[in-house]
Amino acid sequence: MRCERSSPALTSSFPCLAPPRKRGPGCISWLHQEVGYAIGVSVPIVPIIVGDVKPMAFLQPLQAVRIKDTPAELRQILSPDVIARRVESAARSGHASFESVYEPEARAQTIARYARMAMQRGGGRVLEQGAMSSFALPEQPSHAAVWQLRDGNVQRSAYLHAQQYEERMALGELVRRFGCSLILDPTVPLTRYGPEARRIRLTQLMTFIRDDKACPDLRIAIRPWNDALNLVIVDDWFCGESVTPQDGGGYRHTLFTWHAPTVAARIAQFEAELAGCEISRREAGSRIEAEIASIG
Repeated sequence: MRCERSSPALTSSFPCLAPPRKRGPGCISWLHQEVGYAIGVSVPIVPIIVGDVKPMAFLQPLQAVRIKDTPAELRQILSPDVIARRVESAARSGHASFESVYEPEARAQTIARYARMAMQRGGGRVLEQGAMSSFALPEQPSHAAVWQLRDGNVQRSAYLHAQQYEERMALGELVRRFGCSLILDPTVPLTRYGPEARRIRLTQLMTFIRDDKACPDLRIAIRPWNDALNLVIVDDWFCGESVTPQDGGGYRHTLFTWHAPTVAARIAQFEAELAGCEISRREAGSRIEAEIASIG
């Protein structure tokens, strides 16, 4: 069972019920507790039953995957289609749980924390939609002068810089290993910050896009009017969505969820939008370079 009671990172559950001779002390009571918790937070459940054991309690109404006596059988029986159907079923019958954070500082901190949790559990591809993405953040430590320079006319706190640096590092580690997909709008004027702040942010973003080592596998789209939405997804692990940006104030009121059906739906929407306006890495770099040149 992929489950940690101390964190929200419960995305799918695979309780295994074996014959009595193979169970440890207290196994059944523990299993019922965990299954009950998974049901309570609308996590997709796929029971795995070894031998002729009959499901009980919370597992009775669920269709189980049965194997005889060896986990090797699961490779054939527990297919991606079986898991996908159970996720879709959970979307129809359950509800998503969300964590809401208001301030930009809490948003950056939560993204970094969840990204590291996702890496510890296997990692995955990063998907971002917004004006310039997390990859317009500097890779230099938060005490470096570039952080004040990118603030321009709206100087932010050292604490925000520290949290954004952690966000950049955590997501950067993921994209180096698993790649990323971006839907961006580099035309956002950032009027309150000033032209030099915009130049620095676009330069950071262009450097990332042109660096094959920073992200060997990059898909990218340029779509105007992205600034009303900021979306951060790490594979099917979690999704964070901000919908109320303020020029000079950063993104506020971000909703995070680990609910597998909800994350899957956001990924499908993202992929459809990406496919409709995707361009090459080289063209994306050229467009951002043109935006930088237009600043004067």
